[in-house]
Amino acid sequence: MKLQFDLSSVDFRVTPVENLFLQTYLSLADGNALKVYLYGWKAAYQAERPTLSDGDIAQALSMSDEEVIDALNYWIDQGLVEEDRQEGHPVFRFKSILLLYAGIDEAREDESDPAPLPAEDPDPATFLSPDDRARKTMMDDLEDFLSEGHAYRVRLKANEIQAIHQVLNTYKLSPDFYLYAYKKAVNHAEASSRSFNYVTAIVENWVRFEGITDKEALDKFLDKEARDKEGKEGRRPGPKKEGAENTSQSKKMSRKDREEWVKEAMEKSRRRSLRGNE
Repeated sequence: MKLQFDLSSVDFRVTPVENLFLQTYLSLADGNALKVYLYGWKAAYQAERPTLSDGDIAQALSMSDEEVIDALNYWIDQGLVEEDRQEGHPVFRFKSILLLYAGIDEAREDESDPAPLPAEDPDPATFLSPDDRARKTMMDDLEDFLSEGHAYRVRLKANEIQAIHQVLNTYKLSPDFYLYAYKKAVNHAEASSRSFNYVTAIVENWVRFEGITDKEALDKFLDKEARDKEGKEGRRPGPKKEGAENTSQSKKMSRKDREEWVKEAMEKSRRRSLRGNE
């Protein structure tokens, strides 16, 4: 008996998956979403076939077409997959979280086989520009801030990273100011929610409508806002005068009831004018 090992039937290649993905989404996504993402990532990375339909993925993973579509839509919502169309057919592009952190989100002009990633985790500081490094440091600090009070580390999602880059690019803000403003917004009186989108909207409103783009201007604005609030609280109305309650109640009456109330009040006034001759 002769035993042989057919190397042609075994794929010994390796598909690198970013640690940023494993650290961020592994505990968030459900099983179907992870299966579809990893299968699609491998297929896109190794480019074994020019096209791969949702039916092909469903058959390979023993899933229904609907489950595959739901999983792809989940990653589209997270910002890690982008849907496009080429010659009338849907194309799903898988994005690198590392490049999203660096603010590089452009489609590759060369759609041939992607170059393999280095075997070791790259250090972003070795290839990022000074501004990109500042943004990456700011996001790390923001994750530290968001993680306060939690037993686990809160990671920024891909769509949140994209939102930060959009705000910084649109209003020409420094990463340092954005982080400072974000922390101020969390403790702001109007911040009824600590959700990322809600707090970022407060920061954007300060910049857009108040023209605030640096720490000093923001501190002055918040100090003035606090003084104005204290002044309004100091001018609170005193106790209601006699009869005020009845007047307030009369405003809530129906028209007929209000007419009856007025007639009764007039009759009481007439009786008082008779000096007791009722």
